[in-house]
Amino acid sequence: MLASNNRRRRLFLNKLSKQPKEETASKEKITIITSLIGIPTAMAVTNYLAAMIEGFQKNGIAAKLIACHQVQVPFTLHPAFNQETLCVSLGYEQSGMELVRTLLEQREDDTVFTCGLFLNDLTACASMFHTFANRWIAFFLESPYVTYRDDSERNALFTLICTSCNGLIVPTSYLKQEWAEKGFPPDRILVSRVPTLSLLFPPKNPHHILRSALYVGNLMHQEVPDLLEITALVHKVIPDFHLTIIADGTKERISEVRSLIRQQGLKSNIHLQQPVDIQTIAQLETAADILLLPRRSGEFSSAGFPSKLGEYLMSGTPVVCTDTGDISSVISDKVHAYLVPPDNPPLFAKAVIEGCMNPDQSATYARQGANWARSHIDAALVVKEIVAWADALS
Repeated sequence: MLASNNRRRRLFLNKLSKQPKEETASKEKITIITSLIGIPTAMAVTNYLAAMIEGFQKNGIAAKLIACHQVQVPFTLHPAFNQETLCVSLGYEQSGMELVRTLLEQREDDTVFTCGLFLNDLTACASMFHTFANRWIAFFLESPYVTYRDDSERNALFTLICTSCNGLIVPTSYLKQEWAEKGFPPDRILVSRVPTLSLLFPPKNPHHILRSALYVGNLMHQEVPDLLEITALVHKVIPDFHLTIIADGTKERISEVRSLIRQQGLKSNIHLQQPVDIQTIAQLETAADILLLPRRSGEFSSAGFPSKLGEYLMSGTPVVCTDTGDISSVISDKVHAYLVPPDNPPLFAKAVIEGCMNPDQSATYARQGANWARSHIDAALVVKEIVAWADALS
């Protein structure tokens, strides 16, 4: 298998070496480099990258995504990823870096963006960015304190970014302050909302009976115990209430959650579904009666405005969400969604019951939430602001 992979790498590199360099006169070119595409526990990053690629395309920019690991889970991909926009590299070993170098040299990009890049990949690639592009900008959707538990790795990341990167893009002021405290110039940090693909969501007619709920997320976080408690409490008031969980997690974690559902006697009320492609998720979010996003207090939830919440609002389906991070600074309770303080499942369940029992009110909030999303976090709008900011960096 290894010999076969090496042969395919050599053939691909030989093919690339014979191709002429891409013309640069027609339009600006951007490359995004990631480690996480196609990994089943990284749906949020995959969705984010799909929105970025489509946003660049809508702004007339030739964007290409280089994934530093082989794509093994095709259901996480999106039509925005195709032969023109996606290239799978082969990890941070020498042959994989040779492929990245060849692609960057051919494209002569204006800007290289990185998002969800493992430290080893980032370290191996960093020396190429300034050689083959005018600037390097890094996206961070979460705090390094969440993604890097090892102090030495986290400190190595801070050092590399602060000494080599031209600019940072983060979703919240919380993360901007965190990076500024580590020494990154604040005037080179852009706080930008996470883009969402509005075209995935058709116009929605309001429901008149609200009984089916949906949660989409990563089972490795702490939402599951709260979701089970919330479902049990709502079920007491609305007997046919049903929750579907789109389970983004390892096989072991999915098995653990199934056991918890059985142990709490909720097998008939909760359906645990394997991850599906982005377009199917959009269809499910649109078809559901109400969307749930309970989060507990902590470093993860404090770090921003969840990309998942943006998708929820864009769908035009009523939303019940915990008020963490920057959420209440950009949307309002009982205007765009039902917002509930964190760490209080009974209060969250009360909001779900109110939403289900008052369908017209919920439909009004959902329409207002969708209007806000389309005017603030549509991918084309967000990317246009990012490009203008990046072009202004020296």
